[in-house]
Amino acid sequence: MAKLIQVKDVSTATALEVVAGGRLYNIVVDDDTTAQQLLDRGPRKKKYTILPLNKLTAQPMDRRVVSRAKSLVGDDNAHLALELVGYDSHVQAAMSHVFGNTFVCSSSNHAKTVTFDKQVCIQVNCHFGA
Repeated sequence: MAKLIQVKDVSTATALEVVAGGRLYNIVVDDDTTAQQLLDRGPRKKKYTILPLNKLTAQPMDRRVVSRAKSLVGDDNAHLALELVGYDSHVQAAMSHVFGNTFVCSSSNHAKTVTFDKQVCIQVNCHFGA
């Protein structure tokens, strides 16, 4: 996964790393057949997670939730993590899986405002950084 993203603004890199967590090291493959082949033929000594693109569904964040978060703290102070990374369109589902339901805020105060708003964080994860 880490090799598939480009961080758009280096100041958000740490927050994005926190958002992704261990999922940053997941292996993205085209389909479940390839995933099964990796499991059958890959090294048995390591534990890893495989994300077959044909089994993932990208569900975009509801625009009303994004608008609400931005209206609470300002457009430049809350961003969907997914919007802070660049990637090829064919891996959209994997990126949405990892980054699609999390806001990155410019300060802890902004993160708290977004986090504790009932209309926003019922549906998302909130992190702060950058």
